[in-house]
Amino acid sequence: MMLSLLVYEDLNRPAALRFLENVIVTITPLSLTVGIAQVKSHRRLKNEESIRLMAVQLADIRNELCDKKWGFSLSDIFYGYNNSTEYAENVSKIYEEIYHDLS
Repeated sequence: MMLSLLVYEDLNRPAALRFLENVIVTITPLSLTVGIAQVKSHRRLKNEESIRLMAVQLADIRNELCDKKWGFSLSDIFYGYNNSTEYAENVSKIYEEIYHDLS
């Protein structure tokens, strides 16, 4: 699941753009999505740190869905990470491609 999200984020935010985002949050009081996992932060994040924060956010999303719904899909988790139906659909497609290639 996380690999699918990271592939999508990496394709949509190349390293040069992520570097620029880290510079912006370092020199301004702005909060932006930073790191390969595109986690919202007011400070610079290394990719590894953004991935750890992504894992925490995904666990929180899953727990919230467990509390609210009886049964949910990966797409629901993907939607919770970015609040976009298009995002959830695109990440779901990547997940299906990865899963298909592994099976």
